[in-house]
Amino acid sequence: MFERDHDKALIRERLLLQRLRLPVDLRAELSSRASERLLQLGIIQEASTIAFYAAVGSEADPTPAVEACLAAGKRVVFPRCCVAERVLEFAPATLDELVPGAHRTREPPALVPAVSRSEIDCVVVPGVAFDADLRRLGRGGGFYDATLAALSPRVTRIGFAFDSQIVPFVPSEGHDVPVDVLVTDARVLHAATAARTASH
Repeated sequence: MFERDHDKALIRERLLLQRLRLPVDLRAELSSRASERLLQLGIIQEASTIAFYAAVGSEADPTPAVEACLAAGKRVVFPRCCVAERVLEFAPATLDELVPGAHRTREPPALVPAVSRSEIDCVVVPGVAFDADLRRLGRGGGFYDATLAALSPRVTRIGFAFDSQIVPFVPSEGHDVPVDVLVTDARVLHAATAARTASH
């Protein structure tokens, strides 16, 4: 169905529809499984400051991982849209403290100061589709790609999704930024593994 499909809009439309068809209780169960895998990552266990996201609509929901990290005393930050600059900044908050933001998102209140990007150890990123080479297809706004490109190379970029969102091929342009790790309800893919797979 998605084999070598180079039309981003078509892939996005199909994957969003497929995700919406997942029953709510199944989405919650798969999100919980993915969160368990996420929490097992060494980078998550060692990190002091982790950037998460608040799920929108039918997105894979990292809430169980967020709550576990907060309970472990880690600093959790969430993205906030800087619309004029088309980039994201990150500020500390709990899920209950988030307020409505741009593009139907929930984000930290405007009065909460943003943290320096240099303080972030890893960032958990949503997506509409991913492939085995860890290319990511977002919702089309470009905010995450611009933000991931601006982060230090030492920051681990972690895609978080349902396994059904992995497709054979995600078209990539110069401004698109792949993730370093992809976590789903069924597996974890690392950049090194993806590179080895691509070479065979």
